[in-house]
Amino acid sequence: MDENVIAVRARQVADKIEHLPEDVLQSHAIDDIDQRRGRLRGSTTEILYDMAPVVSWLEVRDSGAADLLKRRPAGDRRPTR
Repeated sequence: MDENVIAVRARQVADKIEHLPEDVLQSHAIDDIDQRRGRLRGSTTEILYDMAPVVSWLEVRDSGAADLLKRRPAGDRRPTR
Protein backbone atom coordinates (compact mmCIF):
# COMPACT_ATOMS: atom_id res chain seq x y z
CA MET A 1 0.00 0.00 0.00
CA ASP A 2 1.17 3.51 -0.80
CA GLU A 3 2.59 5.48 2.14
CA ASN A 4 0.12 8.32 1.47
CA VAL A 5 -2.78 5.88 1.73
CA ILE A 6 -1.37 4.56 5.02
CA ALA A 7 -1.00 8.12 6.35
CA VAL A 8 -4.61 8.91 5.45
CA ARG A 9 -5.78 5.68 7.10
CA ALA A 10 -3.79 6.45 10.26
CA ARG A 11 -5.33 9.94 10.44
CA GLN A 12 -8.82 8.48 10.02
CA VAL A 13 -8.18 6.03 12.84
CA ALA A 14 -6.83 8.85 15.02
CA ASP A 15 -10.06 10.78 14.41
CA LYS A 16 -12.14 7.74 15.41
CA ILE A 17 -10.08 7.32 18.56
CA GLU A 18 -10.50 11.00 19.36
CA HIS A 19 -14.29 10.60 19.14
CA LEU A 20 -14.42 7.46 21.30
CA PRO A 21 -15.15 9.36 24.55
CA GLU A 22 -18.08 11.05 22.84
CA ASP A 23 -19.34 7.67 21.60
CA VAL A 24 -19.15 6.31 25.15
CA LEU A 25 -21.12 9.24 26.53
CA GLN A 26 -23.75 8.94 23.80
CA SER A 27 -24.07 5.21 24.43
CA HIS A 28 -25.29 5.93 27.95
CA ALA A 29 -28.45 7.38 26.44
CA ILE A 30 -29.31 3.83 25.35
CA ASP A 31 -31.18 1.97 28.09
CA ASP A 32 -30.63 -1.51 26.68
CA ILE A 33 -27.21 -2.71 27.79
CA ASP A 34 -26.84 -5.07 24.82
CA GLN A 35 -27.49 -2.24 22.37
CA ARG A 36 -25.02 -0.05 24.25
CA ARG A 37 -22.36 -2.74 24.12
CA GLY A 38 -23.08 -3.37 20.45
CA ARG A 39 -22.68 0.28 19.58
CA LEU A 40 -19.36 0.55 21.42
CA ARG A 41 -18.17 -2.78 20.06
CA GLY A 42 -18.88 -1.47 16.56
CA SER A 43 -16.77 1.63 17.17
CA THR A 44 -13.83 -0.33 18.54
CA THR A 45 -14.05 -3.01 15.85
CA GLU A 46 -13.90 -0.30 13.19
CA ILE A 47 -10.73 1.08 14.75
CA LEU A 48 -9.06 -2.33 14.93
CA TYR A 49 -10.07 -3.19 11.37
CA ASP A 50 -8.86 0.15 10.00
CA MET A 51 -5.54 -0.22 11.83
CA ALA A 52 -4.71 -3.54 10.11
CA PRO A 53 -3.07 -1.98 7.01
CA VAL A 54 -1.17 0.49 9.20
CA VAL A 55 0.19 -2.32 11.37
CA SER A 56 1.11 -4.33 8.25
CA TRP A 57 2.96 -1.35 6.85
CA LEU A 58 4.79 -0.89 10.15
CA GLU A 59 5.81 -4.56 10.15
CA VAL A 60 7.67 -3.96 6.92
CA ARG A 61 9.17 -0.63 8.06
CA ASP A 62 9.74 -1.11 11.80
CA SER A 63 9.02 -4.48 13.38
CA GLY A 64 9.42 -3.14 16.94
CA ALA A 65 6.68 -0.53 16.48
CA ALA A 66 4.36 -3.06 14.85
CA ASP A 67 4.88 -5.50 17.71
CA LEU A 68 3.99 -2.79 20.21
CA LEU A 69 0.81 -1.88 18.30
CA LYS A 70 -0.28 -5.49 18.02
CA ARG A 71 0.10 -6.08 21.78
CA ARG A 72 -1.77 -2.98 22.92
CA PRO A 73 -5.25 -3.70 21.49
CA ALA A 74 -5.08 -7.09 23.21
CA GLY A 75 -4.84 -5.39 26.59
CA ASP A 76 -1.08 -5.50 27.03
CA ARG A 77 -0.13 -2.23 28.69
CA ARG A 78 3.39 -3.15 29.77
CA PRO A 79 6.05 -0.50 29.32
CA THR A 80 7.89 -0.75 26.03
CA ARG A 81 11.35 -0.58 27.59
